[in-house]
Amino acid sequence: MKKHNDLNRLATIGMDIFMMTSVLSRASHSLCYGFRNNDTEKDICHAICKETFLRHLQTFDDLNGQTMTGNDEHASKIFEQNLKADGYFASLFKL
Repeated sequence: MKKHNDLNRLATIGMDIFMMTSVLSRASHSLCYGFRNNDTEKDICHAICKETFLRHLQTFDDLNGQTMTGNDEHASKIFEQNLKADGYFASLFKL
């Protein structure tokens, strides 16, 4: 379960990096060609990249096990209980 959570976090980081690249590209294009609202796009780009960067710092701390902001311990407990009971709904269908 821990590997699954770590992989999910890494996939989220990958998607966020793609999003940041897209936002940077759009803002750069707007600034280079002098579009009307290029200052607004630059500010939006800065806000999105900063928020994503701060969220990724927290994610890296979670991956290193330095903080307890995630819900991994509860998710692992539920996962282990489901494995012992042959799945959440398995007990309903036993004859």
